[in-house]
Amino acid sequence: MKKIIIFVALVVFITFIRTEARPDMNVDFNYFYYSLAPHGEWISLDGDLTVWRPTSVNYDWQPYSIGQWSWTQNGWYWDSYEPFGWATYHYGRWMYEDYYGWVWLPDYEWAPAWVEWRYDNDYIGWSPLPAYASFNVGVGIHFSTGWRSHSNYWNFVSYNHFCNRNVHHHFMNHRYVNNFFSNTKYRTNYYYDNNRIVNGGVDRNYVERRGGYRISEREINRINSLDDYNRSRDRNDDGIRSYRPTGKELNRFDGNSERTITRGTKSTSLLKDKVVVGSRKGSEIKRSDNGTASRTQDNGTNKSRGVTRETEIKRNERKVNTEKDNSKGSTQTKVIKRERSSSQDRDVRSNNSKVESENNSRSTKRTVKKSPELTIKRDEVKRQSATPADKRIEKRKSSNVSRDTKSQSKRQSSNSAKKVERKNVRR
Repeated sequence: MKKIIIFVALVVFITFIRTEARPDMNVDFNYFYYSLAPHGEWISLDGDLTVWRPTSVNYDWQPYSIGQWSWTQNGWYWDSYEPFGWATYHYGRWMYEDYYGWVWLPDYEWAPAWVEWRYDNDYIGWSPLPAYASFNVGVGIHFSTGWRSHSNYWNFVSYNHFCNRNVHHHFMNHRYVNNFFSNTKYRTNYYYDNNRIVNGGVDRNYVERRGGYRISEREINRINSLDDYNRSRDRNDDGIRSYRPTGKELNRFDGNSERTITRGTKSTSLLKDKVVVGSRKGSEIKRSDNGTASRTQDNGTNKSRGVTRETEIKRNERKVNTEKDNSKGSTQTKVIKRERSSSQDRDVRSNNSKVESENNSRSTKRTVKKSPELTIKRDEVKRQSATPADKRIEKRKSSNVSRDTKSQSKRQSSNSAKKVERKNVRR
């Protein structure tokens, strides 16, 4: 019996740890797109990662900078003054991309803020959680890769200015942050309580002691209309107005209308295979050739960050086209090789014919020199064309030759006679 109880307890504990917080089913990518399009640009990175970036901000702008930190029943809440803050600071994750700067990746879990914390005895700082960070009930924040954010991604202030309404006026210069950044303590402290995600962050009592003032808890007033939220952002009272769209608000945008998503010209520096946010059922982005996109519904599970059927079809078409081009190129190269080989054969044949003709000419010359008939004809031609002086010279030469032959014959006869005499003497 004890073993059964222990086994059941372990199963319950494991399921409790692995259970993830339910995403807010009242919001989808289509609503994010149309509500944020007036304030920024949607970009497709490497064809399958859809992000958004603001366009009406300064060059040195950073997320979680224009607003105020407040303590609520959900922990530390970022009350943004920016028109896109209701979405980008309570859903999704911010990442710094090397080419495009700060970009936002949509997700569907609501939280009072998605940041990581650092602190020491004098300063407290925060930075956006990356797209590699997910929230699990019983575990808190879990990273899909070894993550350590750069010191330039952080905003640090002294404790007495932490809850200031214009906290961005009190940010430490990044040149000074580098001096004490490595000595700060790291903290996330997210947990699940009463069906809501709580951003515990740095302990509230510790912030009060270091800042020297009391931090009162502010109430979150939920607003279900985007127009009412935009009108209420200018009110200066103690309440926090948090906008979370409902089913009626989702119908204000036509899901079948086209939308423009810019195709990125540079390969992204983000680790796409480590991105853990953006999981969503039933939402699919369908792109057309002119760069626009529309939303369709599907019963399967798809990534809202842009892995779609049409992109896969286009990839397959590209593969087929490249294979065709390669096959065409191979046939062209074969034809070129054949032409080259034929031309080379022609050149070899012409060279061989030239060599053969030269050899024939040389052989004919040799045969002409050796034939006696030709030599006789040449002598007759020379005799007929010779002058009287030449004839005299030739006669002299011939007489000299005859003399030389006679003298040689006499010498030979005399030598033979001498040899005979010597033989006789010996005998």
